[in-house]
Amino acid sequence: TSAEQRLLGRLFAERGETVERRALVEALGGDIYDYNYTHLDTIVSRMRRRAKKSNMTLPLHAIRGIGFAFTE
Repeated sequence: TSAEQRLLGRLFAERGETVERRALVEALGGDIYDYNYTHLDTIVSRMRRRAKKSNMTLPLHAIRGIGFAFTE
């Protein structure tokens, strides 16, 4: 989806670094003060399921209380 593409684009641009949740929401075009952050978790979960279904490992790691990191 376009949301997944924007999310991965932001994570890939800063691969190896932790990207804060609010920065990911901004990349999705959302308002950081009025965004349901559970939706962000849903997008990540959906991407992981799709990768697993294709026998791929998505190097996307949740950093508790901060955000996500895309590592190689």
